[in-house]
Amino acid sequence: MTIYGIRTISAYQRGRPRLLISKEQLEGLRSLGFLWISISKMLGVSEKTVRHRRDAYGIPSTHEQFMEITDDQVDDLVKYALEVSPNWRKNGYGHLDGHHKLIRWRIIHGAIDGYSRVVIFLKASTNNRASTVLECFLTATQVFHYPRRIRTGFGTENVDVAQNMLNRYGPASNPVLTGQSVHNQWIERLWRDVHNYVSTFYKNVFYYLESIEMLDPNNEIDLYVLHYVFMPRLNKSLDIFVMQWNNHPLSSEHGRTPFQVWTKGFYNFALSDRTSVREVLDPNFVDFQHYGIDDDGPLPEVQTENFVEIPRSAIELTIDEYQLLTDNSDPLVDDNDHGITAYQSAKNILITILNDRHAFTKTQSDRFQSIERRAENIIAPDEHGQMPSIIKILHKQSCSIENGALKTPNLFAKNVVQNRFEQGQSQFRVESKRSLVLNSSDKENLPSEVSLTILNTKPKKVEDETDSKAIKQIITGQYGYALNALWRKQVFKEALIKKVMAEVSLECEQLCSLTNPSILRDASPNGLKSFNETAHVEELQKKAPIFHSILQASASSLKDGSKCDFKHGVNPRCSISVAASALLRARCPQMSVQSYRLALVLWHSGARKQVYSRGVKWGITVGHTTTIAKIDEIGKDFNATVLNWKGKLEHHAKFRGNLEMIQECTVVPESETAEFVTPYDCQIHPTENAAPVTAIDLDQLKAMVKQKMGDRFDECLYQQVTSFVKAFTTGSSISQTNSALMNGVIEKWKLSSPAKYQIIGDNVHMFIKIKHQSSSKPNKCIHWFHMNAVKDRIVAADLSDDKPIGCFTQLRPEEFLPSAKDNQDLLHDFIPLFARVIIDEIPAFNTAFKDVVVRHIPHKYSEVMTQKSEQEPLELMFKNENLNDEMIDILADIHEHYLPCEKVVYKDGSESSHILTQLFLGGDQLTKERARNPQKGRADGDTTFKRLEGIVPKVED
Repeated sequence: MTIYGIRTISAYQRGRPRLLISKEQLEGLRSLGFLWISISKMLGVSEKTVRHRRDAYGIPSTHEQFMEITDDQVDDLVKYALEVSPNWRKNGYGHLDGHHKLIRWRIIHGAIDGYSRVVIFLKASTNNRASTVLECFLTATQVFHYPRRIRTGFGTENVDVAQNMLNRYGPASNPVLTGQSVHNQWIERLWRDVHNYVSTFYKNVFYYLESIEMLDPNNEIDLYVLHYVFMPRLNKSLDIFVMQWNNHPLSSEHGRTPFQVWTKGFYNFALSDRTSVREVLDPNFVDFQHYGIDDDGPLPEVQTENFVEIPRSAIELTIDEYQLLTDNSDPLVDDNDHGITAYQSAKNILITILNDRHAFTKTQSDRFQSIERRAENIIAPDEHGQMPSIIKILHKQSCSIENGALKTPNLFAKNVVQNRFEQGQSQFRVESKRSLVLNSSDKENLPSEVSLTILNTKPKKVEDETDSKAIKQIITGQYGYALNALWRKQVFKEALIKKVMAEVSLECEQLCSLTNPSILRDASPNGLKSFNETAHVEELQKKAPIFHSILQASASSLKDGSKCDFKHGVNPRCSISVAASALLRARCPQMSVQSYRLALVLWHSGARKQVYSRGVKWGITVGHTTTIAKIDEIGKDFNATVLNWKGKLEHHAKFRGNLEMIQECTVVPESETAEFVTPYDCQIHPTENAAPVTAIDLDQLKAMVKQKMGDRFDECLYQQVTSFVKAFTTGSSISQTNSALMNGVIEKWKLSSPAKYQIIGDNVHMFIKIKHQSSSKPNKCIHWFHMNAVKDRIVAADLSDDKPIGCFTQLRPEEFLPSAKDNQDLLHDFIPLFARVIIDEIPAFNTAFKDVVVRHIPHKYSEVMTQKSEQEPLELMFKNENLNDEMIDILADIHEHYLPCEKVVYKDGSESSHILTQLFLGGDQLTKERARNPQKGRADGDTTFKRLEGIVPKVED
């Protein structure tokens, strides 16, 4: 928009001169969204004057509807803009900087914004040359005019912009301010939003291409295609971002947009002497007073180490080749794959183009070599060893191949062409433009000196002894010695250190990326449990070998670094893991697994909050509040394993109940059929004289089972049961059989019973003494109840739970009274016990028989009982088992959460729980007695669940 100054015209009439307000000016301000009252204040006239001019020019008083969408669609668009973008002053002060978040792929963002927060330009380029930044700056000044001052960093890419500003305003007015990025806050704040809403998307896409090995940042072909496909997409995204930013309302500016604030600033200072404003209002204005050179002014500090060089692409396509690429690949095509498909297509086309070029250049090279061989046979060097003129002509008329591209004839200097001419003992060598010449052709006998030969010049001796020595060792393949020689040079040492720092920074960036996340990112409860230092160190060795080598060399005293050195009880693996975690967390706060582990150790040891605060400042732990939140997260699923055990038992019991119900519906009297079941393999063997049976259709059987089970019928479970039963039958129906058949099926299912578990509980007593006792503050005696769940190691699925071993009426006296054989067996069982006592108490026997004494009496479960018990901690209940009502609450909680039960919801909405399996409750003698009392008190309950009969107390002493 063109900004006009306010001028007056004299009509040679009485009264004030008439103000000249153009129609274009009013329409331009109105198009920016300014109200008429705001326009009058900006122009310094009354609202009535603006209204008269508006009516005279025929400008409508209200905005015309420029979008045919409904209010709901507008609300949706506004909602989307607020979700995507954040809550986002005149030309006196500008900010210029570069964005290096995508520098890995040689993409740089050049940007400048003004004090009004207007983004003047955002552009992505493949380089950061000063000419590129100046071109973007000059393009922006055509729209937003020149700022009075520009603030930049120390980078040399801003040199041309600074020179342009100095040529325009002169050094005396100090138009260019350089300094650290902390003083360039407006543009640094802008980079945050650019990174979040633009750069992050493309950064993730590029890392994804690297992860699937479609992109190599060191491959020139991949980089060229990456720039070709994604540079237009990136610039399009930046243009949308700039338009959105410049037109979003600012809450701190009463809802005005940055572009409105920028425009209003010119009119507010239209009558001032500010150079930046007067230049816009009057293009012919020149402030000669401020232009000049201050001889006594300070000289700017020369910065020599603030240049980030972005190398140019080595691939250069001709006009025809580039046209072929654009005709077959559109970089802005919507491939519904974030540009990945377009990238792959363009890459294939470029490879085809380069292969065709390579075939052509190889033909040209073969032609030159043929000409050269013919020249060697007819031309010899002169007496001074100079190259004959015809060889020079051949050089000028030939082409070389460099990086896959044809060069001009005058640039032939790539390949070394060695022509040997027999003329006494002399040799003639045509070298490349820069090549090393050893005075001896024998590799084993090192030369006494090293010379550098440039085409058509005399050889230059390498004077520096270190360089000469290093070159000799490189030629002979002794790279380690060459590195040791160059390491003594401070320049080389500093360059090598910078290179190592860059590589370590790149490795750490890859470790912190989301493309292939590190185990340090998994701070979930399972991640904290599974984390170990060995796995972390192995990850460092694989993903960041240089970073790991530095840490290992710092932690271990071994020269080869191949083994961990345990000194003073310290494991270097743990030290490396903790050090790497602290360093990576300083770079990326999400790499916090080790910090959480250390914080949990502090919490377990009862550390105070000050310890957490100090650990946060050191960067090794998380805060106290975060630690408590993580502990709560870890404790959410504390009983998940026990609930899984419970679920398996419930499923098995319900499955068995369905089998028994099918048995009731299908069984016929044994007189009608004759079959027998092998008790071990549970296979059904019909006899030869089996009577014919009547089949029951599956649908009919389902209706019968559903009628018998009522509200306890489960459709999904019934389908599983019928599939299991059909394995013993044929056809689409289940034949009516006798009880032996179904008993075999049920016994087969019982053998697959999962292991049971038992609850072990005991009381927890604590006595807290009050320092100053009173009637309101007595000493506290706390009684709580803690429980653990222990899984049974032996599954006794063959034992019955609902039948006694034998009938009491048929029990004979000799079966329970000791007999002579029982006494003999008892004495035999005492032998291992006596042997242990004798060997332990008599030293002579201990020396001779300690290896043969039986410490463990073997039995069929010996191997199983040697395994570690699977134990899971349960909650700590704030209940006192000494009180009968609270002991009832403890048993009721066990029944509600840990006892395998079947909950049935009836049609009237009522619920009922049926015990499927009983569990043992172990404890001391007092716990056992206190558990039986609530069961006796609930003996009048309607169901076994209400009578608390699902628990069988036992003594663990």
